[in-house]
Amino acid sequence: MKLSPFVRFLELIDSLPDVNDEFFENKLRRYRIEFLKRNWVNETRYLTHHMVDYFDDTVEVEIEIDDSQGVYRYENPQRPGLIVSAPLWEVTLYSANLKNWLDDLSDFLGIAPENRHDKREVAANHVWCLGEVHVTQAKVPTKVLLARRQNGRSDQLIKETLDDKFDPGDVIVLVDTASNPSVFGEHPERSLADFVDFSGGHSSFDSKMLDRILTRAAVKFSQNKSPEYLEGRNLMLAAFAEPLTLTLELSQVVKLMWGTPPNPPPVMTWKEINATMHCGYQSFYDACNKQRDLMDLIFKKVEYGRYQVRRQFSKKP
Repeated sequence: MKLSPFVRFLELIDSLPDVNDEFFENKLRRYRIEFLKRNWVNETRYLTHHMVDYFDDTVEVEIEIDDSQGVYRYENPQRPGLIVSAPLWEVTLYSANLKNWLDDLSDFLGIAPENRHDKREVAANHVWCLGEVHVTQAKVPTKVLLARRQNGRSDQLIKETLDDKFDPGDVIVLVDTASNPSVFGEHPERSLADFVDFSGGHSSFDSKMLDRILTRAAVKFSQNKSPEYLEGRNLMLAAFAEPLTLTLELSQVVKLMWGTPPNPPPVMTWKEINATMHCGYQSFYDACNKQRDLMDLIFKKVEYGRYQVRRQFSKKP
């Protein structure tokens, strides 16, 4: 059964050790012409030598490229003097044009250009953000991510990326083959093929199904959501009566120290903070604009020079 080109291309890049790797026509199969026409793959170069049959074995022969005729030629090693011609695609190396495919995939999912991010790559060669979709029950837009699981070999990297960069309920992850049971915790994950109907040579995306899944996820997340959050520059901790608006720099410090349940927020020194942020401040006190009350409200001292955000699930020192 022929798959939608969108699904087949994800299957292709999921099979590559690296998205920048070259590959042969056997990775493209009957999608070669369509992928070339859509500019999802590039012809990068031709082989200079090729393995051909030689009695009961194979032997490497030098080949001549005739680009104008779309063939390559070589002298038959079993019958010297006899020149053999074969289709050029047999000795062509290809590479994935990921940017064009991601642009087309965002269009296919109905994500408007204004809802896409300038920086699409979230984790190099493994996770990309296609853009944002709006769900009525959610306070903030849901980001649609695409991830390369590579048959499970990238799962740990993907999970760490999701835990570090996104709150549960803020994203949905589209993959080639979904994990079962899910390895991404509270982050919903679905196979791209689940949303795609391919009939009569035409692909269609089931946006209503996506909305239903995201709506259920938003309801579940709102029911389970901790009263503590950091949304942009707005910080809410269990001990607060109302959210606190932080400076941009201070919000970035808190985000770095936020932690992901069930793991407690990390205990960090200012040296560790500054090594990552290079924000120019000299201490937590300095970052809090030299307001001791504000510093004590947000951070608790665990030991000399080491602090932790005062989140409800923090372990007691």
